[in-house]
Amino acid sequence: MKLKHIKEFEDGDLLGDLNSLGVTDYQGWYITISYLDGGDVVTSMCVAISANTWNDLIPELVVFGFDEDYLEEDMNSLKDWSSVIDALIGYFEIETDTLECNIWKMTPKRRGETKCLEASLVYPYDCVKIGREMFSDFDGKIQTTPDY
Repeated sequence: MKLKHIKEFEDGDLLGDLNSLGVTDYQGWYITISYLDGGDVVTSMCVAISANTWNDLIPELVVFGFDEDYLEEDMNSLKDWSSVIDALIGYFEIETDTLECNIWKMTPKRRGETKCLEASLVYPYDCVKIGREMFSDFDGKIQTTPDY
């Protein structure tokens, strides 16, 4: 015997129903980034970001060292993570073989707020802590191949 309220959603598109109510697809990403220069580690960090939309995310990219004015001017060119990585390479004049960047798409625990937390990869406990704080599926996703 099926419950009536569960039966109603069996054949329907729940995500479509939520979108029709104005609920946006809330997004989150966990990023690890390392940059080497002459064999020395220049940058080594993990970042957890959540946002309602991609455009809400753009101002948070200052965490990677971008100048705020640069982000405002080039906001339209940053359409996805590939363009952000290309911008990092161009902005900092990085050789592509010295940049290691892994990006996992994850499910944020809290909806409706843009949030960015960062930690140094030198302190792995802190990296795990921010991942678990921000994302409901962190433990499972971090063990998979990065999405980008």
